[in-house]
Amino acid sequence: MRMLVNALAEIVCFVVVLGGFLLLLGRKPWEWSVFGWQRSLTGVRFAAIALLCVSPLVWLAGYLSYWLLGEDNTRNPLIPMLQESHSLLFQLALTLMAVVMAPVVEETLFRGLLFRAIGARLPFWSAALISGVCFGLIHGQLVAVLPITILGIALAFILGRSQNLFASATAHALQNGYVTVITLLSAWALHGPG
Repeated sequence: MRMLVNALAEIVCFVVVLGGFLLLLGRKPWEWSVFGWQRSLTGVRFAAIALLCVSPLVWLAGYLSYWLLGEDNTRNPLIPMLQESHSLLFQLALTLMAVVMAPVVEETLFRGLLFRAIGARLPFWSAALISGVCFGLIHGQLVAVLPITILGIALAFILGRSQNLFASATAHALQNGYVTVITLLSAWALHGPG
């Protein structure tokens, strides 16, 4: 329960900070279109296809990193929590955090702010690479830096092509959803659901 309260507090803080940032820019605090969020579904189909195409490269990079670096003890803390939890409600809450909250927050920060700010000064692929590396490093998992960096570059490409942060967030949510479903299915196979 404490984790859910913390997650809710983080969402509220995120929205307040972004709203304050927009106010400093002289905008209304709910004008998230400044970051690239659009009300249309433009680019969502392209995002799903692009993710499908880049996923084998992300998986290959993950296997290569694991082979070169071995087990990383700083892996994502949500994975063991999902695997070890015996509460369906808790598993659902973690799934919502991974599939909804993380894509919205991370896409706003890494593609909506960082990538677009760097892209205003550097060529597209340089901005995509820098924001992708930052995205990979911020996850705090040495073995996952390469695959997450590749994913970050792909998400920047999706944003660049669609000009809609909703498209890159959809691809991000699909990726996180895939990992979460595999994690839950393996946990349920070992311990049963809930």
